[in-house]
Amino acid sequence: GRRCQREGCTMSAQGTTFYCIAHGGGRRCQHAGCAMSALGATHFCKGHGGGKPCEHEGCTGSAQGTTRFCLFHGGGKRCEREGCTK
Repeated sequence: GRRCQREGCTMSAQGTTFYCIAHGGGRRCQHAGCAMSALGATHFCKGHGGGKPCEHEGCTGSAQGTTRFCLFHGGGKRCEREGCTK
């Protein structure tokens, strides 16, 4: 696919822009004053409620990665070292 046009960057350009997310490409959060990337089909970044919500009843956090839950409710990657709970 297309590559970011920022000199020295090898990341993929996002959407109809010429840059990767790190260099300003893709959609931006619509919350006033926020310059973070919007997630998924939402208009907001994770900090402002964008992306998938945690599926744990009553939780207002964001699901992590490809999981259905926030970090507090067991979502995201876990350490594979024996005995580690992180």
